Amino acid sequence: MIFILCFSLNTKAQNLVSNGYFEIYDTCPNYPGQISRAVGWLKSSLTPDYYNSCPNINSVNGINVPYTQFGYQQDCCGGEGYAGIYVFYTDTVSDGREYIYTKLIDTLKAGHKYLASIYVSQCNDYNYAIATMGMLFTDTITVLPWPKGFIHANPQVKNTTLLADTVNWMLVQDTITATGNEVYLTIGNFNTNATSDTVRIYNTFQQDYGYYYVDGVSVYDVATLGIEQNKNKVDVSVYPNPNNGKMVIEYNLQSDAIMQITDVAGKLINEYNLSALNNKLEIHNNNLINGVYLYRIIDNNQILKTGKIVIMK
Repeated sequence: MIFILCFSLNTKAQNLVSNGYFEIYDTCPNYPGQISRAVGWLKSSLTPDYYNSCPNINSVNGINVPYTQFGYQQDCCGGEGYAGIYVFYTDTVSDGREYIYTKLIDTLKAGHKYLASIYVSQCNDYNYAIATMGMLFTDTITVLPWPKGFIHANPQVKNTTLLADTVNWMLVQDTITATGNEVYLTIGNFNTNATSDTVRIYNTFQQDYGYYYVDGVSVYDVATLGIEQNKNKVDVSVYPNPNNGKMVIEYNLQSDAIMQITDVAGKLINEYNLSALNNKLEIHNNNLINGVYLYRIIDNNQILKTGKIVIMK
């Protein structure tokens, strides 16, 4: 499915990555190295993997979700597909690694700010965790001829803290300012082995690699997020975000309003009353499954504010 965040506003908040959750495929994968079967995604180098729950769960080729060739991992956001890439090889002198790329729905506009995000999870079948996962935006395709596997570039989004969680998905996110004409997004580790800020976490029988699952890729024009519909100013903060269904809503309202939480298709999940006499609401909803949800603040049939909530358990 293509995530389009639209609440009948004058401006729409749209994810510029058409298949950012790797749910859409043209052919079900049946062997590692088939990232091109995820619609819109291709390899920049070597053989990135595509995992999906569409194969038989007993497949010996290890491309099932959640039972992959490297162990057990659920989809980050309640879906059935994600990618996998090697990001660090200790046994190569050429800093070899894998990258995946996609073409954005629209070209980035010069001077506009964009919120770019991915979710990653370390595979514990390999020994190394890294810090420097990145997102590179370019105006041309970045593809390396076989068997080369290192892109010399400075990504606009680059994580700086160790990504060592093998159970939960970790968010890599930053706000960038576009120079204009960027239309391709490439994901991977753009640091050399010497500067990748790695830590040897495990001592498995596997070789000394770093491998990560990738899911939940999104790029939003900041100008289209959280737009106010009328003159009634409202400030809303949701934290923590992502959360496990337990969250706090802080707000400043001039009159009573309601908060609706929907799925990305617009189906109403929950509705809460927001009193102007208060400024905080605590929500404990254990029924929310992992995924992306949308909220909107409504007063007298007018949408005052919209936003996104990510549930990760």
